[in-house]
Amino acid sequence: MFFLLVSLMAGLVLFWHVPSMEHIPPYRRNETVKEKMSVIIPARNEERNLQALLASIHAQSMLPFEIIVVNDQSEDQTREIASKYGVRLIDNPELPAGWLGKSWACWNGANAAKGEWLVFLDADTVIEKNGLARLAENFERKAAYGLLTVHPYHKIKKPYESLSALFHLIIIGSFGPFLPFAQKVKPKGAFGQCLVCTKEEYFSLGGHEAIRAEVVENMALGKLAAAKGRRVFAMSGCRAVSMRMYPNGIKELAFGWAKSFASGAGTAPFWCLLLIVIWIGGILSFVFQLPKLWTEEWLPYALIYAAFVIQLSSALRKIGNFRFLQLLVFPLHALFFLAVFILSFFLTFIKKNAKWKGRNIILEKNKAADRK
Repeated sequence: MFFLLVSLMAGLVLFWHVPSMEHIPPYRRNETVKEKMSVIIPARNEERNLQALLASIHAQSMLPFEIIVVNDQSEDQTREIASKYGVRLIDNPELPAGWLGKSWACWNGANAAKGEWLVFLDADTVIEKNGLARLAENFERKAAYGLLTVHPYHKIKKPYESLSALFHLIIIGSFGPFLPFAQKVKPKGAFGQCLVCTKEEYFSLGGHEAIRAEVVENMALGKLAAAKGRRVFAMSGCRAVSMRMYPNGIKELAFGWAKSFASGAGTAPFWCLLLIVIWIGGILSFVFQLPKLWTEEWLPYALIYAAFVIQLSSALRKIGNFRFLQLLVFPLHALFFLAVFILSFFLTFIKKNAKWKGRNIILEKNKAADRK
């Protein structure tokens, strides 16, 4: 019982305040978008996602200075779709020694960019109405300084997709951006799907070249920024940037999260990792405490169960359209999380064969490390 209460407190600290863009409407047609923004999209075999993203950008009230799609050796129609939308298309050169794929694509896109601001977007994101203006407004409110990292709002359409809930919360807690004392303890990490910074700042940090061999490149880039004295500003992308993850079934969802989750866990700062372990440990332990709901001690356990559901619902409200009824069965989410984490550990550290987009990212990392 005591551990469950401590776990609830750890969750309260981890998800103390999640700022989003939903309450910051663009107060003008933001000329900054048109004058400064270079949108960079690394894309490998993204024919299904890229069309939706490019269509959403072209539907903005004001288009960016330029849109750069880096075609990363795609084997599908990615290149043809990018050409159809009239973007600047870069065919990524062959992956060199010491690099991993996404970082190499981002680096080449940044080197080609002509705008003052760089906006890195994953191909599976979508820009909401006035979303680019909201990004610009928020970056300007941070004095166009440091890194603005945005966790896209997860739009769920099928019930199984809600099984991403715990993974999202662990990610947003993994580098401490939403702690009550986050202003004093600078976050050390970043989200990977949407990142905004000035071009000058990017290259002064060393950009993706400085973290070229990292599997979890977003965490590494955020750590690099913190180490060099820059601030990392983290927000939810609610009403600005959204995504739909793994729409092709539960198998895709499981292997998608497994591809680097175990290795990513080791990149979190110790104090964040400790809070996450306590919090997820409490949720997992409740799976084995469920029988107590049918004993004479049922009331305190029922109250704690309700508290976990409320905490999950409150934290996830700005992360995605997770339904309250789906979170009522959070022990099932916990079991799925445990199964995927074990799978990720096996693929990463035992089999060393975590594949994604047709590449073995763990093998690539090992080769990169050997060549340093």
